[in-house]
Amino acid sequence: MDVFHLYYLFIILILLVITFLIGRFFGKKNERLELQATSEKLTSLFDQTSDTIKAFYDPITGAANRKSFYLRLTETMETASAGAVSSGMASSKVASAGTVSSGMASSGVDSTGAVPAGAVSSSAVPTGAVSTDAVSSGVASSVGRSFALFFLDCDRFKSVNDTMGHMAGDELLQQLVTRIQRILPSGDSIFRLGGDEFAIILGDVSSNEDITYFADELLSAIRIPWSVQDEYFEMTCSIGICLYPQDGLKQEDLIANADHALYEAKAAGGNVYCFYLDEAAEQEAFVATIEHDLKDAITKGNLHLVYQPEVNLETGAVVCLEVLLRYEHPVLGNIPPAEFIPIAEKTELIDELTIWLIEQVGEQSQQWLESGFAPMRFAINISPVILQQDRSFSILLDSFKKGIIHPSRLEVEITEEVFLENLFEIMEKLYTLKEMGVTVSLDEFETDYASIDYLKHLPVDKVKINRSVIQSVFDEDGQAKIKSIIALEKEQEIAIIAVGVETQEQINYLIASGLKQAQGYFFSKPLRAGEIEERGFLRIESGGFTYSRA
Repeated sequence: MDVFHLYYLFIILILLVITFLIGRFFGKKNERLELQATSEKLTSLFDQTSDTIKAFYDPITGAANRKSFYLRLTETMETASAGAVSSGMASSKVASAGTVSSGMASSGVDSTGAVPAGAVSSSAVPTGAVSTDAVSSGVASSVGRSFALFFLDCDRFKSVNDTMGHMAGDELLQQLVTRIQRILPSGDSIFRLGGDEFAIILGDVSSNEDITYFADELLSAIRIPWSVQDEYFEMTCSIGICLYPQDGLKQEDLIANADHALYEAKAAGGNVYCFYLDEAAEQEAFVATIEHDLKDAITKGNLHLVYQPEVNLETGAVVCLEVLLRYEHPVLGNIPPAEFIPIAEKTELIDELTIWLIEQVGEQSQQWLESGFAPMRFAINISPVILQQDRSFSILLDSFKKGIIHPSRLEVEITEEVFLENLFEIMEKLYTLKEMGVTVSLDEFETDYASIDYLKHLPVDKVKINRSVIQSVFDEDGQAKIKSIIALEKEQEIAIIAVGVETQEQINYLIASGLKQAQGYFFSKPLRAGEIEERGFLRIESGGFTYSRA
């Protein structure tokens, strides 16, 4: 029952009351009895209507609630499957200036409702997820046409509620709706999803330019300073956009895709709009596959280690082997560490992978010792997650203590990223490793002057210069960085190693500059254990690998 039905019932009630009073005034008993009976029936009907409103509508805003939403969602799904037909709109989704490509994920929605353009009060905007009846009507009327679904979320709206109170927040939302209604094309609707989240259906669009033009208008309108309770402040918004029929023929698909486009907009920092892209769905499926299959990668033999030599430039001897993890997926093939390690870091899989790696290094080291090779040092990359989480760090310590290889022959390689959070706690953990005999190495060091000064206070024994610096050693800036880091080596007694060395000319310059260690494809790419042996990188007593300085 909508507002018009209620209004109609209210008019009938007023007329009946007037008639009743007139009948009573003239003393017409029979008429009074009839009117009384009619009034009782009308009161019963009104109570039923009130119960219906309570069951299907939000009593605070008057908008349709969650129960109404799910009932309407079923109806709109049927409408979509029966009426949705691909349109002739260009399938490419262009992210113009101010846009970010979006990802796909799932999220719940609440209830339904629609407000025609021109409405003023935010309380009149239906609460819930994209009004599925309005989407349904959009689908039904968009056969052969296209429409865009916008999800909009206010950036930092929570701070307004927290600092100024909920009344101020409500007033801000009312002003927000007013602004949006002023720029909405005639016939288009805005929906309140709940809190500070809204949806807009931009109907009958003929090009991506129509969509991006309106999205830019929205961003500009909301960037205008706000005045609430005599306080002036700025607020921006994030917008996620998906298109019908390109991004889905079913309502749940459109809602999910717009929601995930919104998520990407917020992840990009806000004050932008993002289009949903199909590639994002593929990426999400890829992530889910890797996360699932990594759990069995160890037992199925899909993981292996490779080693890259670190060479002493004065003697030509291999002084350390950097250990690198490789993942050969049975279907997808080789998965780069930059893709599967972040997935493992989001779960406890990173602990399992690290333990396995340390065990493998210990077993390989023991095999080489039993084969008569001299003891070798190994450098292991440690995820920042392990140092940042107490549980993971405890697991790492136990692995070192119980491992076959002595900690004094191990190096842990970390990046500057690990110091971004809980600096003193991280430093304390690094000191714990050093006390065990483990060498701490800082990888991918950028060597800018601020970082060099910062480095003096960190508990590191070794620094690996980022390959980008090595590639620029013949530039004035690159040479200045090399000199400053070598000076630090003498001052702080920190071992310095150049990473990414590829040419003899680079080697000659590094030697002339006084750098003592290097690593890179000039010596060898990362190799499996058997290839390390075949190439002679392992030392037997005083013999072993040497390189030609030419």
